[in-house]
Amino acid sequence: MLVLLNSGHYLDVSIKDMLKRVGKMGKLICVKDGDIECSEISQEGWESCVHGKDTELSVIILNDNRLVQLLNEMLKRHGNQIKTLFLFNVDIGSLGKVQVSHRLDIMTVSSLDSAKISKWLLPTVQFVNCIDNKIHSPLHIDFPGSHGMLNISHCTFPKMKPTDDVLKISGCNSLKRLRLNNNGLLHLQEDIGEIPELEFVDISHNAIVRIPPSFSRVENFKNFNIKGNPAINIPADVISKGTAGILSYLKEFLDPDTLRNDNVKVIIVGHEGVGKSTLVKALKGAATKVVKTDGIEISEIVLEEGNLKLTVFDFAGDVDFLESHSLFITDDSVYLVVFDLSQMALGSLSNRSSCMHQVGRVKLWLLSIYALAPNSRAILVGTHADKPMLNEDVLNLIWKQFASMLDEVRHAHQQHYIANPLADCFLCQVPSKLVRKSNFHGVAGYVEIDSEDQDLHDIEKDESSAALPCFPHILGYYEVGSTENFPKGMFVRKNRSIKQFKKSLRRVSMETLLSSYPGIPKKWGLLRDKLRSLRFAERNPIIDYTEYESIAAKLGITSGDTLDNVTSFLCSQGELVLDQVSSPESDARRVVVLSPQWLADRLSALITYERSGDRCVEFIDNKGVLDKDNLAVAWNDIDAKYHDSLLAVFIALRVCFPFTSVHQGSTGVGNNYLFPCKLPVGKPSFDDWYPCPKPGEKQASYCFQYGFMPPLFFCDVIVATQKKLKGMMIDSPLYTRNNLVYRCNTKIDPCCKCIDTPATENRVSHSVRFELLYHNNSILVHARGPQACCLLETLGTELQEVHNNPFYYHMRIEKPKGLACPHCILKYGNKIGEMFESGSSFLCPVSKGHYFDSWDDLLLWKGVDRQDISKVIHDILDDRCCPSYFVILPINTGSLTVVDYWTQFVLSHFADGYAVHLLCEFPQHYHFIDSPGYRVRNVKTFVKEYGPHLCRVLKLLNKLGGLAELIPADPVRSVTASVCDKAGEASDLLTEFMNDFQDDFPELSKVHTESMAASLEALEKAKMSINRHEFQRFLCKAEEGKRFGDLYPVHHGKSVIWVCKEHALTLQTCT
Repeated sequence: MLVLLNSGHYLDVSIKDMLKRVGKMGKLICVKDGDIECSEISQEGWESCVHGKDTELSVIILNDNRLVQLLNEMLKRHGNQIKTLFLFNVDIGSLGKVQVSHRLDIMTVSSLDSAKISKWLLPTVQFVNCIDNKIHSPLHIDFPGSHGMLNISHCTFPKMKPTDDVLKISGCNSLKRLRLNNNGLLHLQEDIGEIPELEFVDISHNAIVRIPPSFSRVENFKNFNIKGNPAINIPADVISKGTAGILSYLKEFLDPDTLRNDNVKVIIVGHEGVGKSTLVKALKGAATKVVKTDGIEISEIVLEEGNLKLTVFDFAGDVDFLESHSLFITDDSVYLVVFDLSQMALGSLSNRSSCMHQVGRVKLWLLSIYALAPNSRAILVGTHADKPMLNEDVLNLIWKQFASMLDEVRHAHQQHYIANPLADCFLCQVPSKLVRKSNFHGVAGYVEIDSEDQDLHDIEKDESSAALPCFPHILGYYEVGSTENFPKGMFVRKNRSIKQFKKSLRRVSMETLLSSYPGIPKKWGLLRDKLRSLRFAERNPIIDYTEYESIAAKLGITSGDTLDNVTSFLCSQGELVLDQVSSPESDARRVVVLSPQWLADRLSALITYERSGDRCVEFIDNKGVLDKDNLAVAWNDIDAKYHDSLLAVFIALRVCFPFTSVHQGSTGVGNNYLFPCKLPVGKPSFDDWYPCPKPGEKQASYCFQYGFMPPLFFCDVIVATQKKLKGMMIDSPLYTRNNLVYRCNTKIDPCCKCIDTPATENRVSHSVRFELLYHNNSILVHARGPQACCLLETLGTELQEVHNNPFYYHMRIEKPKGLACPHCILKYGNKIGEMFESGSSFLCPVSKGHYFDSWDDLLLWKGVDRQDISKVIHDILDDRCCPSYFVILPINTGSLTVVDYWTQFVLSHFADGYAVHLLCEFPQHYHFIDSPGYRVRNVKTFVKEYGPHLCRVLKLLNKLGGLAELIPADPVRSVTASVCDKAGEASDLLTEFMNDFQDDFPELSKVHTESMAASLEALEKAKMSINRHEFQRFLCKAEEGKRFGDLYPVHHGKSVIWVCKEHALTLQTCT
């Protein structure tokens, strides 16, 4: 091999890898200032190459056009033939006549002449690679190779339209491998599927929405990689089946007997009580009174123009249902994200937090939709626009708040959709083009893009935005009311705001339909209609799978593959639900649920509670466990023979899994089922996982950072781990909503740091913890034991497997580059630093920096403060021993930055509602603890129970001088002196938040008028009247042994007080 390169240029890693693949580099020629310098060969060797004494030439030209002249000289001596040619950063137009016999690589070339390249290729050529180039016209590659691979990847096409074919592939009949990955392609040309010998196609990480059915015609197809594309015409469960499943599904659409698909799935989401169900009624033209939705309500709306049918999924806004709603989110849907304009107005005008609750829930839903269905289209819909308070000025103010929210994610959105921006998307456009307008004197307005041509500006690629939060395409903002005559007009009896909105909804629905399923096989449509008719025929819309097969066979669907494909389609469209893969461990009969709404109602019956007189009956206990015997009551309207089958469906949908204690044996299915969405939040007790490893014990940790983590993701981590480690766990694992802790015996392969350590066949015992950090969308993975660093590699792979699930393909993740810093782990901060190797030492750049001398010191946590607090903690004797100093604050306060210190730190995915924050009770030094707050699910019930006590705590804080003393010192997240100076204002602000509940609980005002002595006396009594277990249930909090969050019970005099770790150790020193 002969290599030509600029002598001032080094061989980088990618070039070295190429050299390894081609063969060992034998001769190296460099050019410096026009003179030849030789390496590894003499001047005579160079002369022999130039004058033709070598029989084969393999050449790399790197970063110097002067080398082209030398190559032209050599080619003349060799009859213009060359075996392998690598071209990097050179002007290929200056090359003379070339004939390549084996391999051609062209990289980082600004302009390509595809006709010239085709003439270079001899019939024996096997590889053509075109990587990281700008291509201005379609590549016309006449590929003559008999076993060839064509690789066009990481290229840009600046002058081509999204619908243009990037290849002209006539004469490529013998091509076997084709790579078109990472090109930002929107369109996949049909004729690729006509190459008869094709075996491998990689179109991964483009923006291709529709995969052509013609690809299924290729008989020798073995591998079809479509990962990282929207591909919304292929359901996620089909993609998970791999190449065979994808091709089988596409083949169905080659059937010439098709029906026009006129059905689009519309999903309505938003906060509870914002008017989602009322909006559905208004779209139907009905004025009937609606009742609160539990679970999901599914209905059908026919739009007058175009005969378009909308299957509407109305999601209940209660947080109990959020995890189950995620199961119905798909890319081929239109999303209406609904909020209450009147609540926004109340919050904006009176400084109440209701405004931020609305914005917070809208933001959560947009983040969730993007994470699970990033190529969806969403419309923002404000309801109650007919309220008198909503004049033009107020509505403009509300829109500005949402415009500000969109600005926060605009950069990340434009980076993600840099290959396929939409001209009518609010986020793809610049903010100045978004203008709120109204056709009705300022009310019932809408926002449109104020531009005649809606040109999109050029975006520069920014890799740093990979893990930033992002929203899907947003194609509308509408203000609607439910009053029949709104906006009011003379001789008008129609709701013109709804009519205006329906026009936009139809447009967006048609765009979604045409990009996914404009036509479907006729037999599929007939089966869909038959199942719809059966849905309402029986009291319970559930049938055995054998009956389902019989119905399909009567309609001509006799093939098992075809039935699987039509079933995947119907499931993605929300027509039915079933367990696609029956578990061999379960003897439950396989069933088909004809109504997703009915199934959602059955789930609702389990995860909510039932009232029996004055008593609440919960079928799933406070540890997230369902005893199957409870189904006889919860599902008393269903034949008991279907109970196991429905549980199997829920298991397939990742809602629950069989929960068998290790002590009950590791085989067989027990009588209990764990529902991760009902788990409480909390940390493990010291007995389950002590914060530091014991002296001499090793611990290694990784921190996986996500742009946004869907609420169901950590639940899936729990389910996947349970399946993976069955039979390997030493004892029963500990589950909470944000923690998974277990001990296991497993054989471990050595990692790169331990490669010289002799391998052992013995199983080694380790402790493992997966820890979800809500406040920065990350997961900490810890391994503790003799081979902690080796096991950590395996755990990272297991987490990656969950991320590789088709449901999470588009989640943005920043993988760890090094071990997480032990000092940062102990400090529950916003940033978990990574250890970077510097010689033999390891450094962490966070805060003032952390340092370890060696790899072993890092694993052994040498130098980390290991103060043992367990020795000073009081043994809790009864439920009356409970923290009594706490306040309730809105989770999202918008611009009210005085309390941002606490409100950003909550154990919840939700950015709305209220959270309880605990105070350290150290005498004369009360302060908020540096720990997450607990979101309260039923805030009105909580205030009814603890409202007067909360008001008295606020009075005490005022008495002690406001909040200046309540903010703990923290170099990472310090509160500025200017904020501390406003301590009185902050205290008043906390009191103002309690005024949110004055209308519902007028007795709270009485506390403000009682004397300070009476308030202090009541606070003392409260210390023995607050029930700890009842308090934990309000907070959905797990039992954590001898502590409550990051508060610890210690003796102070004759009483027990709850203090932070630092003050607990201080009291130990004093005594």
